[in-house]
Amino acid sequence: MTIFTIRLEDQPGTLAALAESISRRGIDIRAVGGGGIGASGIVSVATDNDVITREALRADGFEFIESEAILADVEDKPGSLAKTTRALADAGVNIRAVLVMRSSGGMARLAIAVGDPAKAKLVLGSSVVAAGA
Repeated sequence: MTIFTIRLEDQPGTLAALAESISRRGIDIRAVGGGGIGASGIVSVATDNDVITREALRADGFEFIESEAILADVEDKPGSLAKTTRALADAGVNIRAVLVMRSSGGMARLAIAVGDPAKAKLVLGSSVVAAGA
């Protein structure tokens, strides 16, 4: 799975333009998150088609990076994100983005874009979920 992190200007319509670019090509956005400070914003998305998403972003002139993401199931309770991200940080794994893919039954599925997916999988061990599961 890939998470695309896109830079947007902080003005009305920029997120709409991004969503339209992706939807015009029949791509389903599976998770989205973002925010802004000052004159720029950042939006991270995971979609159902990495190849076409990449093509859409390039064709429509969006500035973006892409990062391989791992899926991890964690308990949906206070401190779970802190515990998960601390374990990765202590192992020297850089986190580029985190998206909540779903939350139910006391568990949350996170998509975590990291600089070293293999190391992150070792650190998170049994909480890692195979893509498509």
